[in-house]
Amino acid sequence: MSLSLYDPWLWVGVGAAMMLGEMLISGYLLLGFGIAAVAMGALVWAAPETLGAAPYAPLSLILIYAVAAFAVWGVVARRFGRGARGRQGARDINDFENRG
Repeated sequence: MSLSLYDPWLWVGVGAAMMLGEMLISGYLLLGFGIAAVAMGALVWAAPETLGAAPYAPLSLILIYAVAAFAVWGVVARRFGRGARGRQGARDINDFENRG
C-alpha cells in the first residue's frame, strides 16, 4: 500500500497527529496546520476527480494546503494568541520589575 496525496486518510492522519502534537507543545503552533490538514482530507474526499484533473495536481494540492494552513493559523493566532489573553499593557503576575 502506497500513500498518495489523493488519499483523504493521509491528510486526516497527519492533521490528527499535528493536533495531538499540539497537546504536547501547547502554544497553538500546530493547531492551525492540523485543522487545515483535516480540511484538506475532507476536500480530497469530496472532490477527488476535480483535484486530480488539475495541471500539476500534486503541487496544486500542496499550494491549497499552504494557503488553507496560513489562513486557519492566522485565525487561531488571532483568537488564542497573545492579544486574547488580556488587555495590552495590563500588569501580569509574571512581569518583572526591579525595585532596587
